[in-house]
Amino acid sequence: MAYQAAAALKAGRLKIVLASFEQPAMPIHIVYPTTRLLSAKVRTFIDLVTEMADWHFG
Repeated sequence: MAYQAAAALKAGRLKIVLASFEQPAMPIHIVYPTTRLLSAKVRTFIDLVTEMADWHFG
């Protein structure tokens, strides 16, 4: 299930059709240099994404 449509799927506003043709999930990476201080905007974005994402690993 795509993270972009997860809420609509859970709410029943969307329905998966042709599930057997659904592609496997691809990971999302947030890459940033660790040798520099992050700007407040980048840090806020990273915090927001990790808080809102419904990721399951393993």
